[in-house]
Amino acid sequence: MAALIDALAEQTKRSDVKQLFVLMQNGFLARSGAMPKPDKRKTRMKAYQLPKLAVGDVLLVGKFKNRKATITGFSSDENNQPVAQTDKGVHKIFKPRIAKLIAKQQAKDRLKN
Repeated sequence: MAALIDALAEQTKRSDVKQLFVLMQNGFLARSGAMPKPDKRKTRMKAYQLPKLAVGDVLLVGKFKNRKATITGFSSDENNQPVAQTDKGVHKIFKPRIAKLIAKQQAKDRLKN
């Protein structure tokens, strides 16, 4: 096989043909001739930490997240998902905005600009 590759490279006077066959023999190239794609996925740098909620914290609820609701307790719904009992009713924990975190976000945005 190596003699055949050398003869083919001699006939074409091209060394890249020989290099291509060597790569194919070593398994670097697939039979289709396609090169493997590089992995472009980004890795997450730090883990996300859940906010600490307590009784008395203020949530912003509603369609536009502009109604203030005070947490009076915690429970779970029929799917065992955590919900917050507020003075405006029962709300999912991960859906509303948390008022005490908004002030921190606005301060960070001001420092970035």
